[in-house]
Amino acid sequence: MPPSEPHEDDLFSPITLGSASEGGAPKVAKNRFVLAAMTNRQSHADGSLGEDELAWLSARARGGFGVVTTCAAHVSAEGQGWAGELGIFDDRLGEGLERVAREFHHHGALGLVQIFHGGRRADANVTGSRPLGPSEEEGGPRDRYRFTKHMVESVLARYRHITDGEMNELTGMLRRFAADQAREAARDFARAASAAA
Repeated sequence: MPPSEPHEDDLFSPITLGSASEGGAPKVAKNRFVLAAMTNRQSHADGSLGEDELAWLSARARGGFGVVTTCAAHVSAEGQGWAGELGIFDDRLGEGLERVAREFHHHGALGLVQIFHGGRRADANVTGSRPLGPSEEEGGPRDRYRFTKHMVESVLARYRHITDGEMNELTGMLRRFAADQAREAARDFARAASAAA
């Protein structure tokens, strides 16, 4: 039997997301409208939630989205991609995320946190440290292109090369700390994103 044709009323019907096998109770979104993560640069320099960011996100939930996604939230201070980016790398930032979650839930929306590390695209002018970048191993990313040795060296000189240990640490941070922070702040889901690749 062929599937039924989608109908515009389906957009307004609830949908169950997640499953118990994924480590938690399924969540029901009131409709199928999802606000994608958007870079709005409205948080404070230390990564704490800004009032403008809270108002902007709250307005989206109040406006009827079933799921509202935060902007990218960096999982380490050195992984901040730009000024005004929301942070999720420290316990002191939890209060802001809890405020966002209360607003989402007050308006019947589920929250989605986009956990993020800027990797080689982290802004050294914002973080005060050299971004993590590709390794110097043979057969690595630089071998895919036909750049001159000088071009490659000038690009690689801007980055502090990530070690295997740092990569494992970063991966662990994304899995444990940021996802735990998001759950503890009563958020509904976490979505990982990285510019490191």
